[in-house]
Amino acid sequence: MSRHQGAFVSSHFLIFSACVTAALGGCSGDGHREPPPVWAEGDVPSFDLVRTFGSTREGDGQQPLGRVAGIDVDGEGRVYVADETASTVWVFEATGELSRRIGREGEGPGEFTRPSGVFVTGRSLWVMESGIAPRLTQFDAEDRVLGTTTWPFGSKYFGNAERVGDRVFAKASQLGAPPLCQIVVMADDLQPVWDVRALPAELAGADSTTRPESYRVAFRPDGGWVGGWPREMRLWYYAPDGTLQTEAARHLPKRVVTSEDVEAAKTTQKEGFKALGVPPEFYEDMIERREYPDTFPILDRVELGPRGTFWARRNPGSLLNEVPEGVTPDWYVFDGEGAFLGVAHLPEGFEPHRVMGDLWYGRLRGAYDVESVGVFRVTMPEGGTRP
Repeated sequence: MSRHQGAFVSSHFLIFSACVTAALGGCSGDGHREPPPVWAEGDVPSFDLVRTFGSTREGDGQQPLGRVAGIDVDGEGRVYVADETASTVWVFEATGELSRRIGREGEGPGEFTRPSGVFVTGRSLWVMESGIAPRLTQFDAEDRVLGTTTWPFGSKYFGNAERVGDRVFAKASQLGAPPLCQIVVMADDLQPVWDVRALPAELAGADSTTRPESYRVAFRPDGGWVGGWPREMRLWYYAPDGTLQTEAARHLPKRVVTSEDVEAAKTTQKEGFKALGVPPEFYEDMIERREYPDTFPILDRVELGPRGTFWARRNPGSLLNEVPEGVTPDWYVFDGEGAFLGVAHLPEGFEPHRVMGDLWYGRLRGAYDVESVGVFRVTMPEGGTRP
């Protein structure tokens, strides 16, 4: 397959997510019932757009962004955006004006190949790069490069990372082994302190050893974390020392994906590629080799939300693990103890990245998939934990 043909197949593969949803028929409409929530009926979190950073439409005079891969905010309210497409970090003032850019494409000091995260700690700025050679580059307050350090495990590192206070929490893994919880204590010198620990035994199932990158995790301010496997439709809460505290989401409804579901999904995809004129040799093997979930729906993201809550996104309609175009997924919301609070919907096109009090910063996709950074003020319903 040529590079052009491969790009064509990849770019059109997700088009069929909505078609696969139709092929499944009834995954979310077959008597699906959420467990009883803590929030009163009709109470849902509200989202009020506070500000955007970057261009939201052509001709608005703002800096266009490529793919927003990471977001952080410093103590003065400045917003740092890792732009994977531009291989740079954009810095915006709290008022929305572009202040400067840090780095450029390349492999030398202060250059990036694939910036996927950005973290502000003390007087330093850290930029994370994923890919074949994962590394951290540290900048001082004047944007001068202090040095770089590589992630443990080299190219076998998977997953994203997030900052909580002066620490960065990450998920790391090696093929053929369960994932690891990785805590990076960012200091103002070059060498961060690594604290690598094995995840608990209950996560060492078949899925964990064959696809460690599929493990979903969100970290708590106290150093604990919430994680689980999308196929399990379960979330586990852990203390900072790795002790299992509680299991959430185990009673959430799901159904088994049948062989008829999978075959219908494959047929729908093949018919779609055929309609586009793609030769069968370019897609048939890819479709046959693709892995499909065993149960449905799946929880395909876990995020730390406002007021210590955790939000788990329920993929509503695709065996391809992609949210169909035009579909707004549900988010199950849990409190810090694992109690189910209720179901919420995030604003259309919003993907959360960073929580700062009651403000939620994230990637905001507008018309024609134009990306910017959106900041929403979240008002949570009243209600405590489950009695």
